[in-house]
Amino acid sequence: MNTVSEQMLRWIDRGVDLIHAFGALVCIPVLTLIVTVDVVLRYAFNAPFDWAIEFNETMLLFILFGSLPFTTKVNGHIRMELLYRHFKGNLLRLANALWAMAGLFFSILLAVRTAQQIPFYIKINKASEFLGIPAWLPNGFVFVCAVLMAIYFLHLLFFGVREVEGSEDWEAKTAKGED
Repeated sequence: MNTVSEQMLRWIDRGVDLIHAFGALVCIPVLTLIVTVDVVLRYAFNAPFDWAIEFNETMLLFILFGSLPFTTKVNGHIRMELLYRHFKGNLLRLANALWAMAGLFFSILLAVRTAQQIPFYIKINKASEFLGIPAWLPNGFVFVCAVLMAIYFLHLLFFGVREVEGSEDWEAKTAKGED
């Protein structure tokens, strides 16, 4: 792989790490706090937040889709490990290629679908009921995450399993023939 694509991948990695950190270090604690306070208010004082469900849905979307590109980057997706760990050589490459093609297909479908919805939501000025979050904003976030996943799956398809800095997973070792 040439230095331009390596540099681009490093920048993408940094962005993916930031998105994942936002979901893990900001959204999860805030979501936990809001859910806890809302439950206490609901059951102790019969006065829940009107906007809590809407807020929680948005936070869950940021957590889930913010973690998908990171999980793809570190080869953390679920596979049939019982079989996969016994693959060697060409069979391992074939399994990785099939995994990459399936992931790429899903990522592209997700990106295309959300990209189609964004102009419509902007045109009709759709926003959430209580918080007024523009509907295009979460869709834009999902679109960015889907594009990042597609880039990682393309890399996997053309260059194979990638060693992620600081990662010592068995899959990377297997791909290098160390297992």
